Amino acid sequence: MFADLNLADIDRREGDAAIGVDVGGTKTALGLIDAATLTLLATTVIPTAPWRGGDAVLSDVEKQVSKLGGTASQLGRRVTGIGVVVPEIVNLAGEITSSAVIPGWNTSPVASVLSATAPTVVEADVRAAAFAEAGLGAGRGYAYHLFLTVGTGISYCAVGGGRPFAGAHGGALNIGTSVLAVAPPEAGPDGQEVVLEHIASGSALVRRYVERGGNAQRAEDVLAAARSGDRAAIDVVDSGARALGIGIALLVNLLDPQAVVVGGGLGSADTEYWAAAEQWARHYAHAHASRVVLTRGELGPDAGVIGAGLAGLLAGADQTRSRRLNGTNCQSSTQQL
Repeated sequence: MFADLNLADIDRREGDAAIGVDVGGTKTALGLIDAATLTLLATTVIPTAPWRGGDAVLSDVEKQVSKLGGTASQLGRRVTGIGVVVPEIVNLAGEITSSAVIPGWNTSPVASVLSATAPTVVEADVRAAAFAEAGLGAGRGYAYHLFLTVGTGISYCAVGGGRPFAGAHGGALNIGTSVLAVAPPEAGPDGQEVVLEHIASGSALVRRYVERGGNAQRAEDVLAAARSGDRAAIDVVDSGARALGIGIALLVNLLDPQAVVVGGGLGSADTEYWAAAEQWARHYAHAHASRVVLTRGELGPDAGVIGAGLAGLLAGADQTRSRRLNGTNCQSSTQQL
């Protein structure tokens, strides 16, 4: 949806608001965003637990959207739209076409279920976060840049003139899950196919550390263990950061942006992991990319839910615009008759 709309299309009317829903593999963040100020008025976070199935996830989302609708009323706001963003491929028609993270959502009536509350649109989470950072965060001032999200998974989005690029089928985001190389069998426990997300994402850091005998629930636990001198954690963090740096260098070598803005729960955090990844990215970048700006996002882990809220505001504005156009067309036709 962002290809045809931008922030200027939002009707920033006092009293209006939208609900943003950022569904992730680990948690789902929801927020109420004010139309006039484009700031979050309220937020809530719940576990996604996608292993329960897509219907259960959608039921949870529906309940939380209803609660936020009540919060909006208490704050004197009218909900004009809902944006739902997902870690899946979403085509140009706003249809979910993959089910890698949320089982069955590619055939589930997500938008129609939530449209009972307000006009609802669905987008890819990385494009929504990129849109938010481009208009309100670290992407401002760049005519052409990349947004890279590093969290439970890894994906990217190219942004031109403030608008995320979706590609022909909505799949211009798959840096994390694509096979980047084939390693010899003796290369290690991560397998013969080298997949960035399997080495450098937050979930990968945890998995790889646990496989080496460590105890961790979150990427932050692995980073803390590395800081304490745990050799297994140090190896996992170092190799993950190097792989992430190679992934960033691959993007800048191929796409030649002015900047790379890094977001997501792990990517936006000011940690030694990001510092090491940045050093490796510089090491592997070609000469023409040596001046590319590498920076963490300004909106932090809220970029996704803010972007979802902006999509909701645009959904409301788009429907209002359509009604006006249809009304104008009908009036013109009547006059012609």
